[in-house]
Amino acid sequence: MNYNINYFLSVVFTQILKQYDIRNVCISPGSRSTPLTTAFAKDDYFRKFVILDERSSGFFALGLSKRLKEPVIVVTTSGTAVANLHPALVEAANSNLPLIYCTADRPEYLTGKGVNQTINQKNLFSNHTSEFFDCDIPLIDIKFFDKLLKFTTSAFNRFSTHGFSPVHINFRFEKPLEDFSLNCSVDTDFINEIHFLIKKYSGQPKFIFSNIENHKKLIYRLLEGMPNRFAIFTGSDPLTEIEAECIKKLSSQLNAPVFADISSGLRFENSGENILRYPDVILRNEKIRKSLNISKAILFGKNPTSKGAELLFNQSKITTYAVYKGEGLNDPYNKHFIQIPATLEQFCEQVFEILNDIQSKENTANPTQFLEFLTNIDEYIGTKFSNSTNKKNSDEHLIEDEKYFIQYLQYLDESISEFITGYEPLNELTEAGIINKISSNLPVNSNLFISNSLPVRDFDTFAKKLPGSVKVFVNRGASGIDGILSTALGVAAAKKEASVIFTGDLSFFYDLTALHLIKKFNLKVLIIVINNQGGALFDYLPVSQDTEIFEEYFRTPAISNFKSLVKAFGIEYKQANSLTDFPSHLAAFTENSKSVVIEANIKPSFSKQIKDEFHSNISELHLEKNFKPVKNGSDHKPHKSE
Repeated sequence: MNYNINYFLSVVFTQILKQYDIRNVCISPGSRSTPLTTAFAKDDYFRKFVILDERSSGFFALGLSKRLKEPVIVVTTSGTAVANLHPALVEAANSNLPLIYCTADRPEYLTGKGVNQTINQKNLFSNHTSEFFDCDIPLIDIKFFDKLLKFTTSAFNRFSTHGFSPVHINFRFEKPLEDFSLNCSVDTDFINEIHFLIKKYSGQPKFIFSNIENHKKLIYRLLEGMPNRFAIFTGSDPLTEIEAECIKKLSSQLNAPVFADISSGLRFENSGENILRYPDVILRNEKIRKSLNISKAILFGKNPTSKGAELLFNQSKITTYAVYKGEGLNDPYNKHFIQIPATLEQFCEQVFEILNDIQSKENTANPTQFLEFLTNIDEYIGTKFSNSTNKKNSDEHLIEDEKYFIQYLQYLDESISEFITGYEPLNELTEAGIINKISSNLPVNSNLFISNSLPVRDFDTFAKKLPGSVKVFVNRGASGIDGILSTALGVAAAKKEASVIFTGDLSFFYDLTALHLIKKFNLKVLIIVINNQGGALFDYLPVSQDTEIFEEYFRTPAISNFKSLVKAFGIEYKQANSLTDFPSHLAAFTENSKSVVIEANIKPSFSKQIKDEFHSNISELHLEKNFKPVKNGSDHKPHKSE
């Protein structure tokens, strides 16, 4: 049988992808990548997204991977097209998302010779990829294909064994590139050998909870001295339903509060009384933060969005166990976290197993006594693992105030909720007011994508409990404002779900051309653009005091007329002149299939004033002094002092 050798190689590569159930592909048109594009285009197994702009394509793939939690292929031609993929790959690497970059290239002997559209693509992304393979000009030689298959299966298996991180495969093609330009002959025996190699190398192993005995020792140390001032934190990664249930169960069994990141999905309706609604507000208050005196914590995932959490970890000595399946240390605050490389589910399973083991050994079926027995866990550790901990007097851990730690946090959370509900300035058209207004009225079964800079921090502070079916997404790996729209549209396209995108004017402008993807892929999105006339984030930094250069070099207002730009892409445009406009806009979006951009013009100085006054007023409440514990059991709600 006669083939084009480049196309034959590309088809073999697609067969490897099928072994791993990888089916989503983002393709940017180009000449040198013709063999790869043709192989994907002619195979109905794959779901293809053709996107002109390579930078947008990379971020769109990032969004698909976020929502689907699976690898996504990105195909580009050679030259600067490859370089345009770099920003999305940086975000993917820092978010542990498995993008597979398939870049086309010219033969190596042409590199550095001044040949048109030829750059050195070898290891171009080396700082942000876990694996790189430079696939030379294809040969009908089983050793050549054995090398490719061995690499790809090893790289894809790495997704399961070491955590997700991007992979770069550079395919070198010589002309002719088209599948109908036949230039090689392949017999049946050779094809059978290829099939044998695919089956030989392919597999989908699950992540192994390695060194399990050592991890058990760490978990015993974590549990030592319970109950104490112990808290659970979730990072800026969306949780699956199973992961969310694991955290709720862990929180219940350890009677521990959960400081849930806005992107985790835990701060929703009916999420459980240990899940705090306003963790960022609690932790931003210096008096309250110090009064908590948290001694131990579990951090699931990467760095939390919360500014309050950042202040807490930076200013406190907390023994933190970072549960994180990924490359490198997860220690954003340089506090020498104790890292446990495991999935959230596996870690919780081990904790539950150990707790059940302790309960059965101590013969305590009464749940009300369980925490008291945990105070003596160090004695059990001594019998289970000698030299793993130093035995301490359990009375040192059982300080009376610690019994009411969870009550105290519930009281703080409820008090802040009551304050926010009656806080009149939140009825003004500001970022805080809009977030407070829309957060509990988002469409059911929708996605919420929040942009970086001020939007994500403001959402973390002012959002009410979101509808339980809403899934929240952010780009908090490298936390850039580039590619926000493209990523959000990738999230929307993953399962064709309605999506709300909350973004600032600069982020919107930066990724403006992504708007054409809404109609191209028939997406239903509501984009809320907070137009605060440029980089209002800089208003919060000391450089804002330098009035001579601030406006031109930092704030940099971008657009005065969003309406014309939005309509040029065939998207409906609306303007919100007051908070009362948002409920009707959200209702209209829910009822029809049209996508719409809503612009809200904000006065940045007034908005900053509202937020500053809010935190000042919270501080003046002296909540840390007004707590009165209920001493007749934890089933009663704490209340305030008269």
